[in-house]
Formats: sequence, C-alpha cells, structure tokens
Amino acid sequence: MGSMYTNKYLRTNAERGDSNGYTLQTFLAYELKGKAKRFADKYMRALERDLESLRGEGKVYRSVSCRGGRAYYQVTKEKHENL
Repeated sequence: MGSMYTNKYLRTNAERGDSNGYTLQTFLAYELKGKAKRFADKYMRALERDLESLRGEGKVYRSVSCRGGRAYYQVTKEKHENL
C-alpha cells in the first residue's frame, strides 16, 4: 500500500456504515494537520490509488458517502456473498 491512511479510512467508513462513510477529501480534512494540509492532493491521490487497487482485487467497493459523494468500503463476508 502506498498510503498510510488506507486502513484508517476503511475502518472509519466501516464504523460509520454503508452509505454513511466519508469521501476521501472529507476524511483527509479531518486527518491532516499543519503543514501536511498543503499536500492534501498528493495524500488523496495516493489513497485513491490504494483503494482502486484494492477494488480491483475485490476487497473494496465504491458506494455513496453520507452526503452523496463517492466513498469506499471494505468488502465483508456478507457483502461479498451478495455481490
């Protein structure tokens, strides 16, 4: 994985539930502090690359966030059986 935030992002969205998670931008806005905020676009691209890679492996799926944006969620056993 190229992003240090991938696991935390997926955990956060799992806790919030399907269709109630954060977009990448919202999640990073909460996570990044100080000088790191200047590089938010780079953090976001790395996170999105990781998530898309996991999506290609069938470990992650895209759905909507709590406000209708794009969010990623980890595939659970129950979800995998329904796909």
